Amino acid sequence: DIHPSTQASHVGVVRSIDGNAANIAARLVSHRKAVYGLLSAGLARGHRANPAASLRVEAVYGVPVLLSGLASLVLSTKEENLVGQHYKVHLERLLRLHQATPSPVVFMLAGCLPLPGQIHLRMFSLFGQLCRLRDGNNILAIRAGDIFSSAVVSSKSWFWKIRQLCLQYGVPHPLEWLASRPSKLQVKSKCKAAVLQYWLNQLRCKASSLPSLQYLQTRYLGLSRPHPIYRTCGSSPWEVEKGTTQARLLSGRSRLEALTCHWVPWNREGMCTLPLCWGTEDSHSGTLENFLLSCPSLFTTRQALYLSNTNYLEANPKLEPQVNICLQINPVQFWLDCSTMSPVISAVQVEGDSLLFGLFKLTRNFCHGLYKARMCLLNSD
Repeated sequence: DIHPSTQASHVGVVRSIDGNAANIAARLVSHRKAVYGLLSAGLARGHRANPAASLRVEAVYGVPVLLSGLASLVLSTKEENLVGQHYKVHLERLLRLHQATPSPVVFMLAGCLPLPGQIHLRMFSLFGQLCRLRDGNNILAIRAGDIFSSAVVSSKSWFWKIRQLCLQYGVPHPLEWLASRPSKLQVKSKCKAAVLQYWLNQLRCKASSLPSLQYLQTRYLGLSRPHPIYRTCGSSPWEVEKGTTQARLLSGRSRLEALTCHWVPWNREGMCTLPLCWGTEDSHSGTLENFLLSCPSLFTTRQALYLSNTNYLEANPKLEPQVNICLQINPVQFWLDCSTMSPVISAVQVEGDSLLFGLFKLTRNFCHGLYKARMCLLNSD
């Protein structure tokens, strides 16, 4: 017997009587295959490649596979969130961050637009092509005009979805698109700016509600390129490892006692468990601030790092003014992310990004040195 099929592939898109689930599943599988095929080129965790380079490879070879055909579908919010979560977890792994890192951290450090935003940009681009096709004299443009002028809401219409996106991002109404037939460059510049600003506001709002992200100064960060923590590492695996440690501390998910107390029953108070602190008169909470500045168990390591920093600044005297000013303003912010501090921003505007390479080399060494010393003390118990 010949049984009727419930799904079929048409122009690379899996059509199913059950909705978009089959096509989304096919995209996720194809994306994993595309990424796994590139692991040997340096994306694998053990290769210790710079995440900034891995993100570039992902943008060229991974994202097009994941988004292929999705812009032509009417995805529900749940379906967009499903694909977006897959992409967020994938970026999280490329950046070597801890599991369940908040999305503002992942996208701000990666300098990438969340996947729903990338889908919407492709939908705008597709609609712009439709408006320009035969100078707007085509059956699809005529049908779109009828739908936009109708008083009946069609939630499953792709054109109605475009109308909702125009309202969401504050771009001109689709009827204006059909009348003006904007060029490819006009669509790209106008829509990209609106989509970037929308998602920046969403991520900044979410980050401001999380106390653990107080040192992630999102108002100075964007979604157009990776964070300087990664850009200043170069190709050295050792520098990349130190940069990864610094990024994890900045993410608010570093495994310090102030965080692990939520799942460690014998230390619900979140007290520091290092030998010279636990159960002594110098006992203190295991916060990020105490770890970087005052933990007695790390005093010797901290003094050695201060001496190393002094020697480094003597060899690079142009960095010393910014370092001294930033340490007076907020030392924790300086060690975690100096690129968002006003003295550094002003200096970079004058001297260029080369200044950031020197500052982040200094702060990476400090954060990673303390982290390694802490892990050695914990493992020695």
